[in-house]
Amino acid sequence: MEDKHEMYRASVSLHKERVNKNPSRMEYVIKKFEEYGIKYELKNEENCHFHVWRKSDEELFEFWAGTGKIKGTEVRGINNLIEILLA
Repeated sequence: MEDKHEMYRASVSLHKERVNKNPSRMEYVIKKFEEYGIKYELKNEENCHFHVWRKSDEELFEFWAGTGKIKGTEVRGINNLIEILLA
């Protein structure tokens, strides 16, 4: 039984570490968006959720800076997102 509790505490701890990095991740992606002239809107500061628009056709993409998730794609990360947005 104690093993399950230890695993739970470890996962909670890892989650807290990840969440604590969110503000710096958010600052970094905002800097990147501005550097490349990408239109963005911060939708949820707590989970670092952004709406961003592709330059060529204004298609909306959703991005979570905390995880690097790009909704509707198999790729992750700000660099992959920027490639998509500048295409």
